[in-house]
Amino acid sequence: ERLEVERRMATKREEERVEAERRTAALLAEEILREEAEKQSRDEQERLDKELAECQAKRERLEQELAAEQARVESERLVRERCEEAARRELAQQEQQRRQQQP
Repeated sequence: ERLEVERRMATKREEERVEAERRTAALLAEEILREEAEKQSRDEQERLDKELAECQAKRERLEQELAAEQARVESERLVRERCEEAARRELAQQEQQRRQQQP
C-alpha cells in the first residue's frame, strides 16, 4: 500500500510537472505570437509612414507644378491683353489717319 501511495504521488508530481511545462510552453507561444504581431504592426506602420511621405512629396511637387502652370497662363493672358490693346490702339490710329486723309 505504501508503494502504491508513493507511485500515485510520483504520478501526480509527474502530471503536475507536465502541466507546468504545458503552461510554460503556452505562455511562450503567446509571447512569440504577441511579439510577431507587434513586429508586423510596426512594419505596417513604417510602410504606411513611407507611403504617406511619398504621397506628400508628390502632392508638393504637383502643387509646385500647378503654381508654375498658373503663373505661365497668367503671364500669357497679360501678354495677350497687352497685344490686343496695342492692336486696338493701332487700328484706332489707322482709322483716325484714314479720316484725316479723306477730304
